[in-house]
Amino acid sequence: MLLIVKFKKINWCAVGISAASGALTGAITAACPAMGVLAVGAVHGTVGAASYAATEKFTYGSNPTLGGVLAAGITSGVLAGGSRAIGNYLSKLRISNLSKNISSWLGKNKRNRK
Repeated sequence: MLLIVKFKKINWCAVGISAASGALTGAITAACPAMGVLAVGAVHGTVGAASYAATEKFTYGSNPTLGGVLAAGITSGVLAGGSRAIGNYLSKLRISNLSKNISSWLGKNKRNRK
């Protein structure tokens, strides 16, 4: 089977805006690793809204609507905050299970040494 892919012209302005927003949120998250779920959501939501507005203005030449900016910011913030919450929960589960496993392993080894 022959797969034909048509390439569109790369929109470097949109790529640059997306890369800058990703670098900014990554830098903030790395600088403040203990941020809570709401803080992560607020940071990512704010940067997501600004990224959407900049893309609309500079890439497509249209004025971004308030509804569009809010939708982009809220969606980005909820997804980022939700991801952090799920990650925190899974991390707690993994740590608690790991400590239980180590405790049971140490207990078994103590019994075997006697």
